[in-house]
Amino acid sequence: MTSTVSALFEEIASGTGVRDALRRVEGVAEQGDFTTLVALAAEVEARFPVTPVETHGRLHAVSDHVEEVLARRGSVSGARALLDIARQPRDARFQGRHSEAHRARDLAGLLARWNPSPILHMLLECRSGPDDLTELFACYVQELVLRGESLDKAPGVRRLWARLAEQGHPLALLPLSRGRWESSLGRLLGVEDVEDAVLDLRAHLASSRARGSDEEDTLPLGPRADVSLETVPLAASAGAVIDDWGEDGVAAKRFLRAFALRPAQPRMSADHLTAFLEDASLEPLVATEDLHCERQGLEDVVATLFALATFGAEGWAGARGAAYGRLSTWRTLGGLAGVAGEPSDWSALEQRVGACRWFHFTVAAARASTSSRIGLACLRPGGGELALLAASLAP
Repeated sequence: MTSTVSALFEEIASGTGVRDALRRVEGVAEQGDFTTLVALAAEVEARFPVTPVETHGRLHAVSDHVEEVLARRGSVSGARALLDIARQPRDARFQGRHSEAHRARDLAGLLARWNPSPILHMLLECRSGPDDLTELFACYVQELVLRGESLDKAPGVRRLWARLAEQGHPLALLPLSRGRWESSLGRLLGVEDVEDAVLDLRAHLASSRARGSDEEDTLPLGPRADVSLETVPLAASAGAVIDDWGEDGVAAKRFLRAFALRPAQPRMSADHLTAFLEDASLEPLVATEDLHCERQGLEDVVATLFALATFGAEGWAGARGAAYGRLSTWRTLGGLAGVAGEPSDWSALEQRVGACRWFHFTVAAARASTSSRIGLACLRPGGGELALLAASLAP
């Protein structure tokens, strides 16, 4: 085995192109020789520091490809081999800035993409102990949930989640099935199926009805001078999605504040919100010229926040991972909706967030990208409080 792996490494390291190296990896996988691929991954990391700098890019590509082809097999044997690689201590010189937790999220995403819940259940039974690859499995479970699988009745998953709760793991706060406004999130992760399409259509129709209801149920705002503004406390969790940007070294400008409205505006329209924002003078993030506000259905708000949290401000996959993206999304929603503390009671959180009115508004761009800007307003039940979140990448 050792001589075979060394020969394979030399062939890859001394080659002239990346494509040939990747095809060689795929050939080994086609033969079902997963043990050799696991050993090759270890060899690449062990010999990385003593190889010429010009080969480093090829070796990283080979390492990534080994993990992908094992996950792509969609089999217990391929997935177990990938877990064997995950258990190998990773050399810091090879790892670079890619943290251990970040690596666990990446591998969980790979597994979930090609290995559905039947494989997860078998892998859970093969763990070496209750703390074996805890982070990877926690993220793997949530990745599957977001793709549409309900795991709240699976014994192995329930045991894992009980263990996470005992340890105070943040993902233990998340439920093991999708919520009312999360039906489109699987599509953001690349899942396409008939059930998702039907749910997305229903969500779109509900969103359209929500946006179209402004004209028929709006109460008069009255003279602008009659509306007094008072800043009220806002939960720190309301900025969770934006806080995540900083973890990846991305600088952002942000505005996060809540106001008391007197008199209350329980049915504030998008036009009235525009007038409020113009009067409040919230520059530089909240644009005063060509300011545009529109009512949004909650499923659209959830999808926007989830995409920003999961893919990061710069929009690259795996920035935070889907599991933590989901957690940050609901922490932000809860904070804006006035929920204190962490989202421990999921049904109460959904009820509170669903009772709010949500709006999108224009945010001045510090950079050309439109994907890294967000302007979100939450009118809390009763219309007595309005929470605002605005953020844009710093120049």
